[in-house]
Amino acid sequence: MILYSQRDPRWANHPLGWGPALGTLGQYGCFDTVLAMIANDSGHQVDPASLDDLFTAAHIFVREPTGTYDLLPDDALPKVYPGEYQESSYWGWRGDLVGTAVPSPNTYAILWISTASVPTHFVLAYSADGKSIADPWTGRVGTLAGYGGSAAVHKTILVTHVPRGAPPANPAQPATSTLPPANPAQPATSTPPAASSTPLPTPPPMAFYSFVPDPQDDTHPADEVTTMADAMQLANDYVADKPPGTVIAVCDSDGNRVYLAAATPADV
Repeated sequence: MILYSQRDPRWANHPLGWGPALGTLGQYGCFDTVLAMIANDSGHQVDPASLDDLFTAAHIFVREPTGTYDLLPDDALPKVYPGEYQESSYWGWRGDLVGTAVPSPNTYAILWISTASVPTHFVLAYSADGKSIADPWTGRVGTLAGYGGSAAVHKTILVTHVPRGAPPANPAQPATSTLPPANPAQPATSTPPAASSTPLPTPPPMAFYSFVPDPQDDTHPADEVTTMADAMQLANDYVADKPPGTVIAVCDSDGNRVYLAAATPADV
């Protein structure tokens, strides 16, 4: 695998997405860079800049509060290469899935790191135990411990490459059957369906959501691209162990409040 750095001079100043307040790959392109590593390793001759151009041309980016389209959804690769990739996302650190994915020939595990000092950073798991990572900030193999270890992982994202011309999955043995089933408390945002004549349901839309607690603190959920249902669940989980009177607003990319969760006394 070729390890890319988002700060490589060849593309560090390349615009990220499109919109009125453009950033660059060097500043904010960690996820874009990780996806470029995966795409290149699975047969597409792309680098972070050329893959960014593909995402932009296909309008894959999602709008964030400034009006700029520079946020990529978890399933960006399946969207830009239809039929070639499958994506599943799980809340938190999933060492069981990383342990299965990394040794496999066609599944990659992306880790979303979110801490007080590093609010948002994406890296690629590079060892089965998750201790080694391919870090797009440096373009080198580093350690997850450098970011706080597995406790810093907010989400585990699996991306599986399905070669063109591959036979369809056996309905009794779907392509992801080698992976442990998802924990119901940590649902995947998308799960490859078994073959069926029944029309597939439309997946829930994803958008950018921010979280505004009252009173303010530093432990609230990180702003992210997710579904409305997941954003609501994150808000509910936040207030679950907070003192009565604590509230947290979920806001859309325009700053409008779309949901409010409030803590209540334990005996209510």
